[in-house]
Amino acid sequence: MLHLWIPLGVLLVSSSCVNEQSCDMLLRYASTGQVLESNAVQIKTNNHANNDGFSTSCRDVSEQCALSGAYLIFGWLDIVEDMSSMIFDCEDACHRFVSQLRTKTDPYLLKCVKLLLEVLDVADRDRDSVTDLHNRLLNWNKNGHCCEAFEDIILQMNKKFNLPLMQ
Repeated sequence: MLHLWIPLGVLLVSSSCVNEQSCDMLLRYASTGQVLESNAVQIKTNNHANNDGFSTSCRDVSEQCALSGAYLIFGWLDIVEDMSSMIFDCEDACHRFVSQLRTKTDPYLLKCVKLLLEVLDVADRDRDSVTDLHNRLLNWNKNGHCCEAFEDIILQMNKKFNLPLMQ
């Protein structure tokens, strides 16, 4: 399983050179072990997958992929933030670096969370996962790391799963 973390190293050291599509591909591989197909293949198979590249034909698989992706990003960014504080002399440089990575990974995280909102009908089935994800998003929002799209997701989660507005 260690080989799945290699793309995260690529993203870590080359984040300024990685575009959104490449970042998405690296994160998808790291979280699921699946290689995202080329655009030409995706267009041909569009009837079997949604726009995010996650198959929605099997809810449990989609849910697991989305949860894996979300937790990968949260966990990896926590590690990067801890490491960065030891690597960078200046706290501002550390925050800029982590912020750049967070900005790169936000679109993939947003896809994962949106998919979870689609496939999870009720929070009772995965109450702990939904609550944990909600709390992580609230924490990000509280610390100023969330964009408006995540704020909308938080509100949707509050409404759909009757979750509190505060942690």
